Amino acid sequence: MAYSLLGLFSVNMPLLYGEGGERAFLRLQEEIMKSSNDHTIFAWLHSSDEPHGLLASSPSAFEHTGQYQPYTDMGCRKPYAMTNRGLQVSLCLTKLGKGRWLAALDCPPTPDTASGFLALVLRSIVETDSGNEFRRCMRVQCSKLTSITHRGEAPQMLYVPQVLPRTASVEMDQYLVFHLTKLSPGFAFWSAQYHHDPATYFTEQDAADSPVGSAPVAIFPMVAKRGAISAVLVIDCQPDTTAVSVILGCSADLDVAWEARERRMRPQNNEDDTFTRPFDPRQPGTWMSLNHYRVKVDIKKTVEGDKTMCNVDIEIHARSRRGTKAGVPTDESLLERENYRRRMVRMLVKK
Repeated sequence: MAYSLLGLFSVNMPLLYGEGGERAFLRLQEEIMKSSNDHTIFAWLHSSDEPHGLLASSPSAFEHTGQYQPYTDMGCRKPYAMTNRGLQVSLCLTKLGKGRWLAALDCPPTPDTASGFLALVLRSIVETDSGNEFRRCMRVQCSKLTSITHRGEAPQMLYVPQVLPRTASVEMDQYLVFHLTKLSPGFAFWSAQYHHDPATYFTEQDAADSPVGSAPVAIFPMVAKRGAISAVLVIDCQPDTTAVSVILGCSADLDVAWEARERRMRPQNNEDDTFTRPFDPRQPGTWMSLNHYRVKVDIKKTVEGDKTMCNVDIEIHARSRRGTKAGVPTDESLLERENYRRRMVRMLVKK
């Protein structure tokens, strides 16, 4: 079908035998962009909300969007370009939330208005605070178009790949690093297990600026594999006998993720089964309710030299227990903790 539209758009492109309809339609859109900066080429719909590029996969995506017309170009639109990073385009962005943006198109949201802008929802592929002059992102929520009253920030250079990059399952721990920066008052680190020994990569001086100190090491490599666990941090919920294991790892889409579990305190040299249990990754910035505690892990990325630092803030709150105030242990729990410590002492003496 793409070939039959060549005359309609007054463009020329070679006919390639066996390339398929989707690839041919993508090439057609690329040829159109060489002679037009009309933003309505990005105004299409798709039944799937999976991440997608800015170009439609088939003519049917424009079936319900033919009514949109572009604003007059006042000479401020920058040209498009196809690069090895994806489609290079400058759009005005309005932040929706972490890693999500509204991108304003230079066309009104309805045919009978001359104000406001049609908008797309974009998601950053890598969310950093590095101050880069461009962002890599993809369109999400492709089943709908939205609108915005004002353009938003000044135009930003975007690189939008047509398909989500499939990063190979390799360990990139020399570039991706977890750095513990905060822990709620009243809690302390008891022990930690790592996929890779931090001492192999970092010194105690590397963790000197961390408020949690270097015991356990507060900076350690991230394993960039889908579903992989980088570290398990056991947090002592003083003076309770319960501990919280905070698990830091990688989600299915190769982004940083976490999980938390409650457990009994154990000697530091006891092996935990967390690395062998399935990892249920959660998005940073969300709360997780356990039996006795609520846990939230915020992870903010910054770029320092050749490393992406994933700065980790761990927040823990005791849940209200029947007959007690939140965060205040019962006499029974204090006694249980003391008995536990006495058992540990006796065990060590016997050795």
